[in-house]
Amino acid sequence: MNDVALFFHLLGALLFVAGIVLAGVAFEVARRRERPAEIALYVISLALGAAGGRQPKRARRLATRLAVEGSPASGELRALLDDRSSLAANYASAALVLAIRAATRTVGFPSGKRCGPTTPEPWRVL
Repeated sequence: MNDVALFFHLLGALLFVAGIVLAGVAFEVARRRERPAEIALYVISLALGAAGGRQPKRARRLATRLAVEGSPASGELRALLDDRSSLAANYASAALVLAIRAATRTVGFPSGKRCGPTTPEPWRVL
């Protein structure tokens, strides 16, 4: 039992440190951006994705409850699955992410290099 507890303790500590490193790298990449509008668009995309994900989450919970009870699909479940506003928010979020990605792939950087797989040192263009 002690070995299992030690394993999960070490795993938790490792994941904690890895999360701090990942957050630090993301912060530095965001700080070095030439166009801070990309960050604002990404935040808007996250908000749209969160708003669009609420109805499907409620639908999943309702479907689970109905399955446990052995009940057939209800009209409420169908309405949650067919919600047009959440679908539009999810598509808008995906479109924003693709627009950000397209803008960063096609615009040159101050060094004259383009971001992409042909760059000899891709970490330097961030």
